[in-house]
Amino acid sequence: MVVLIILFIAIFLFFIFNWTFKKSNRIAVKYKKITAIGLSIVFAPLVYFISIFSYIAIISYYPEHQFNQQKWNNNPEQRYELSTDIIESNMLIGKTRAEVVQLLGEDFYEYNPEHIAYILGLKPGIFSIDKDALDIIFKDNIVIKVKQHQT
Repeated sequence: MVVLIILFIAIFLFFIFNWTFKKSNRIAVKYKKITAIGLSIVFAPLVYFISIFSYIAIISYYPEHQFNQQKWNNNPEQRYELSTDIIESNMLIGKTRAEVVQLLGEDFYEYNPEHIAYILGLKPGIFSIDKDALDIIFKDNIVIKVKQHQT
């Protein structure tokens, strides 16, 4: 399938190069088609791979925002946009479980009394099929670690 796509791109590029060279007097007539074919063969895979990588970059992009309690509570499926700030700012480290629940809400999963998780939603990505979770680890009822993982 990839070969057919690259072949289609090469044919398209051939016509563009051939048309461009017909208007140019810099290349000898007998070399115009050969040059167009050569350039098409070289540039077709490049165009294909640049297109694929651009598509992946566009699909994988998501905005990151500073933590906002109202956004956190109103958009549970887009919490992944706020999670980076929560983790990098260490805003939960040192807080008690009650303070965390007051800040983030009561819609968490409890693995055990020392480990809870908030679902962050489905982070955009090419192979993203599972929702991410924000894990909060406690020791003696105080947050010691915050991390993110795919469920």
